[in-house]
Amino acid sequence: NNENTESNPFTFNAEGRVDAVCFSKDNNYIVTGTNNGKVRICSTATGEPIETAFDLELASSTENIDSITVDDNFSKLAVGCKSGQLYVLDIESNNKTLSD
Repeated sequence: NNENTESNPFTFNAEGRVDAVCFSKDNNYIVTGTNNGKVRICSTATGEPIETAFDLELASSTENIDSITVDDNFSKLAVGCKSGQLYVLDIESNNKTLSD
């Protein structure tokens, strides 16, 4: 609902069906997770994607992302997948760790 703001709504191509979404604590970014393993981040001010992006695969199969959350500093993402895997993603270094 943009009736009470001067901001225009924007669209963002998440590169797949969006199954998970969250905002950064400061509401400056939105993070999407798709059914084909793509994690994308965009600015809520401009709608432009930031360079950090993740494509999640397990055993050469794309992951189906089910949930996403971010830490307070917006430096790490926790991504849960329908396969049962949990990924911890480092936004700044663009690294991913698969939980055991």
